[in-house]
Amino acid sequence: MQSERKTILESLVSLFSIRSLDYILAFITFPFLTHMLGVERYGAIGFAQSLVQYFVLIVSYGFNLTAPRDIAMNASRDERGNLFVAIFGAKVVLFFVSSVVYWGIVILVPFFRVDWSIYAAVYMMMLGEVLFPVWFFQGIEKMRYITYSTIIARIITVSALLLVVRGPEDAFWAALFQSLTTVMAGAVSLVIIGRNYRYVLQRPSWKRIWQQLHDGWQIFFSQIAVNLYTGSNVFFLGLLTNNTVVGYFTAAQKLMLAAKSIVDTTASAIFPHTSKLLAESEEKAHAFLQVWFRRLFAIGFVLSFVGCVAAGPIVRILVGDGFDESITVLRIFVWIPLIVTFTQIYLIHTLIPHGWTAEYTRIVTVSAIVNMVIIFPLILLAQAEGVAVAMVITELYVALASIRAVNRRGIYYWPGLLRRR
Repeated sequence: MQSERKTILESLVSLFSIRSLDYILAFITFPFLTHMLGVERYGAIGFAQSLVQYFVLIVSYGFNLTAPRDIAMNASRDERGNLFVAIFGAKVVLFFVSSVVYWGIVILVPFFRVDWSIYAAVYMMMLGEVLFPVWFFQGIEKMRYITYSTIIARIITVSALLLVVRGPEDAFWAALFQSLTTVMAGAVSLVIIGRNYRYVLQRPSWKRIWQQLHDGWQIFFSQIAVNLYTGSNVFFLGLLTNNTVVGYFTAAQKLMLAAKSIVDTTASAIFPHTSKLLAESEEKAHAFLQVWFRRLFAIGFVLSFVGCVAAGPIVRILVGDGFDESITVLRIFVWIPLIVTFTQIYLIHTLIPHGWTAEYTRIVTVSAIVNMVIIFPLILLAQAEGVAVAMVITELYVALASIRAVNRRGIYYWPGLLRRR
């Protein structure tokens, strides 16, 4: 029990060290970029990032959910080594396929070709997704290596960004240095793996790579659905409005995501331990999640309440002048951190570790449909504020559907003690 608490505490400290650094650097770079680039160029980068996220999603292929679980549940070196090279190999294959499609779109479509240099800069996010094996360190519950890699990379890229970016004409460099963070972190992490976990560096097998792609298609499909109501909304907003509106929205979204990341980071730290407990006993895993659900709920409520009440000062201090349109947007979807406390425990930490992927896929697919039905009318009606409303409605559906699915299986985290039918 003591070793379990120590492992979880180490994971929490490591991940929150990264988040603390993110907040410190964001306090410096966020207002710096909005002031130096202006709303239009800042929005152009946000729009380009929303496009490349589709391809990052393909390269990820849902391994961020399945790989930590699989590695945590297979303790032998041989099996972990086989998993590592198979997953890494699959991501490399997906990277090359995605690169061909991505550059085809950027070069052949005039709408994207106008800002081709920015799209070239954010392309590095795809490479970073391949090189940075966060999923492996999560699976072996050695989060400190994620911390080391990320801190080194962020200090380098943020320092370069502050030295180089001086105006709207430097949008390429602003996009590039932001995108290079995961590439550098990945390079550092691979050095760590080569020194401390050399046993995973095996010869890849095409059969195992194909097996990973075959086994993961359902989660991958569900991740596409998730992206339709999380990452795609910025893209849709940009298509129907302009870079200035996207700039207002993106500024508010970054503030909301900073709060949401506290909930997500805490949940990520306990995910491998949940999978490990589930392999021993369902009762232990469910009791563990019940305790952590209450903690996550308290964290989410405080973040959302404070964010709503203090949205004005937060935007003016962290973003700066000229972004008053972001205040209303922030007040609308600042409640998402509270909503995702339910999603994390019921959807991510219960359905996936149990292997109930069909139910998981159904929920997120219907959620994507809900989002697609309401997003375009809401953009035409209220632009950035409409997207925020759509996101809150969709996240609420995901949370309620997840609770219903888990309760139907006789598992209850709220209210009171763990109960079974």
